[in-house]
Amino acid sequence: MVVIRTVKPASADEIVAYTFNGILSNESPVLPLPDDSPEKVYRAISHSDIKVGVLFPEREIGVEYGLVETNRLLAEIALQGIINGVLLEYCTWAGPIDHVGVAKVSNSQVVVETYKEYQEIEVGEFSVILARYGIAIEKSGYFVPFTKGYWGKYGD
Repeated sequence: MVVIRTVKPASADEIVAYTFNGILSNESPVLPLPDDSPEKVYRAISHSDIKVGVLFPEREIGVEYGLVETNRLLAEIALQGIINGVLLEYCTWAGPIDHVGVAKVSNSQVVVETYKEYQEIEVGEFSVILARYGIAIEKSGYFVPFTKGYWGKYGD
């Protein structure tokens, strides 16, 4: 069984982390996008290979999520025309990326054999990993959807 999870900080005081848990897709979504909610935040993305992203704000750090729960969320966003993409979870406290979990999504299901986890990787390596899944970001790690404030009140 594949467990989709994010990592827990070493200390509860470490609350300055940036985390992302969601899906990025090159599919054109059905518009208008739904309003932001605690469970899902949709954003149209103008990036050469990504057209839409969905953040799952309620997926907390340190909690393990099974395939059934993850695929339920993917089925819900399929109503917006998002059925293929890349499921991505990551966490960083500045400097190296503490945790990355990434998998392909096809027909609203996680493609289990594509799921990979990485711990303590440098930003340059993060960009290489994402490129393997079809997401091009700058080697510096800059990607507009990963900037603070991009996902609104549910994302920060």
